Amino acid sequence: MAPAEIQSMVNTLNAWHQQCDNVLAGIDEQMETVNREALQKKRDREEYERLFAAKKEELKQLDKSVGGKGKRVISESAEDGRSGHAEEDDGMDLDDSPVGDAGNAAWGPNAGRRRIKGRFGGLVGDRKRR
Repeated sequence: MAPAEIQSMVNTLNAWHQQCDNVLAGIDEQMETVNREALQKKRDREEYERLFAAKKEELKQLDKSVGGKGKRVISESAEDGRSGHAEEDDGMDLDDSPVGDAGNAAWGPNAGRRRIKGRFGGLVGDRKRR
């Protein structure tokens, strides 16, 4: 190896060393940014949870002051008749007219097919006309 080549090699290695230092500095900056953002997200989340708990408590106090007792559920079979339905009226109302009744012009020409499809969930009356 000639002495001139050694100086060239030292210069190349110094340049490479400087590039490595620059890359490491960039990585350190990115890590600091990520850590700052993570810390801010943690603070934001804690603040949100604090505000949420305060609002929840406020609503609970408001409900107590109004005289609320929490959730109230009235079942369909309420003994005091509050369900709004007569005991024997549990079924769904259906049309009494025959399927495909052409006499009812308000329903249009496909009324029978739509009624059949609606009544049987699309299993019947879904065939195309031939």
